[in-house]
Amino acid sequence: RVAGQEITDDDLEAFSQNIPTGMRRGLTPAAMRKDLLESLIDKTVLLMEAEAQDIEEDSWYQDQSSTARRNRLLNDYSVHAINKRVTVTEEELQEHFRKTRRDRAIRFSGLMLGTLEEAQEVLQELADGAPFHQLANERSLHRDTGKKGGDSGGYKLRDQVTPALAGALFELEVGELTEPLRMSFRGQTRWTVFKITDEIPAPYEASVDRVREEVLMAKRTERAAAVLDSLRLVYPPRVVPATRELMLSRFSEGSSGDVALEPAEQGLLLIALGDAEITLGRFVDEAYEMFIGANELADSSRVAVLLERVFIPSYLLQQAAKDSGIRLSILRTV
Repeated sequence: RVAGQEITDDDLEAFSQNIPTGMRRGLTPAAMRKDLLESLIDKTVLLMEAEAQDIEEDSWYQDQSSTARRNRLLNDYSVHAINKRVTVTEEELQEHFRKTRRDRAIRFSGLMLGTLEEAQEVLQELADGAPFHQLANERSLHRDTGKKGGDSGGYKLRDQVTPALAGALFELEVGELTEPLRMSFRGQTRWTVFKITDEIPAPYEASVDRVREEVLMAKRTERAAAVLDSLRLVYPPRVVPATRELMLSRFSEGSSGDVALEPAEQGLLLIALGDAEITLGRFVDEAYEMFIGANELADSSRVAVLLERVFIPSYLLQQAAKDSGIRLSILRTV
């Protein structure tokens, strides 16, 4: 009992279901259960104190609660209208596996120079027939590989090297050279020429999780764009030019800190989406929540990008979620 309120075994079981395994503490199951119970007691005590102080009546809490519910509604709608509508076939996975050249593991050598000019000179020497391993041994600043003729050691899968380097290496065939690539080495800028020295087949199973992740992301992005295009027809967005210009003017007058809008200014209509209306005050509050500074809200080109790519898509999805009748996932405070 906590101040007359009971915590039952079922309450503890429900609470424990939401705690990731990595966050559970205790050397034995009984010790873990005791620790979870103490955490649930702490949570119950804090909630009682919050209720005793009428935090629900605080305007800050109401704003935060409204934002949390709106974000949860947006997430639920996105899952329902986008994520659950996307499927991936085995054929698509196999195609992406081959297209991204994850079907091969490569071995490569590198020759690191101090300047771009030196790297370009070496590239010309290689084109004229100079042996790569000899130049690497003589001139490469990366001595660990240089003394081995530039050999990086072992075969690498695409996902075992950095994305930037993978993009430059995995499209090349055995024997081909990269252009000089800018790299950071021991805190200094260096330029490296790479050569593909060998390749072997790579198993599909080694990359299938990453392949599935990339294919799903691409298809969800495509689906989201299609959904937003259709929503723009259902809820044609309209930005009120006079309000936008007023905002730009007010924020350009301010300092680097927050700009306090007058009550009348906060209530001005900035964006209309069908029958929905977004005021200037709501827009500015949400911009601050996203850590968008006053200097950005004074920049007309930046504001245009924020409206078109961030806020209007978000408002379109929120409005569609409200009108779709989709039920929010349970939002519990206990």
